[in-house]
Amino acid sequence: MIFGIKELQKSIDQIGLGAKTISIPASSFQDVEVEDRNGVSIFDEYVAVIDDDDIISVTRDLFASGFHSEAVEAAFKLLDDQVRSASGIPKSGAGLMEKVFSPSNPVIALNAGLTQSELDEQAGYHRIFSGSMLGIRNPCAHELTWISDAKAALEALILCQHLTKKLKRAMAAKLP
Repeated sequence: MIFGIKELQKSIDQIGLGAKTISIPASSFQDVEVEDRNGVSIFDEYVAVIDDDDIISVTRDLFASGFHSEAVEAAFKLLDDQVRSASGIPKSGAGLMEKVFSPSNPVIALNAGLTQSELDEQAGYHRIFSGSMLGIRNPCAHELTWISDAKAALEALILCQHLTKKLKRAMAAKLP
C-alpha cells in the first residue's frame, strides 16, 4: 500500500500538480456562527441581503467557511473585472475606476449628467468606486485576514453589491 501511495505522489509530481498547491490561511471558525444583537447568525444575514448572483458565486462558500477577508477580496476583484469588461479599459484597481467613472469624461455614465445632482452623483461614485479599490480590495489582497470580523466583511460585501448593481444599471441604461 505504501508503495502505491509513493507511486501516486511521484505521478502527481511528474505531471506538475504537486507544484500547484494553494496555501490559504486557516479560517477563523470562531466567527462562522457569530450572531448579531438579535440572535441572527451573520450567515443568515448574508443570505438575507446578498442577492446578486455574481457576488454570491464568488463569496458564499468563502463567507460561510469563515474566510471573510477572502470573500471581500473576491467580491471586489469581481467588481474590478466587471468594470474592466464593461468599459474595455485594460487597467485595474483605482486607476481603472478613476478613468471609467471620471466626472468630466466618464466612460461609464451613471446618469444623464443634466442636473447638478446628477453631476454630483457621478463625481461621488467616481470616488467611491476608486476608494473601494484602495481602501478595501487592496488591503484584503495584500494582508492576510485584513477583515477578520464577519460583520465588517458583510458590510463590505453589501457595499460591493451596491456598486455592482450601480454598474449593471448604468450598463443597462447605456448612457453616453
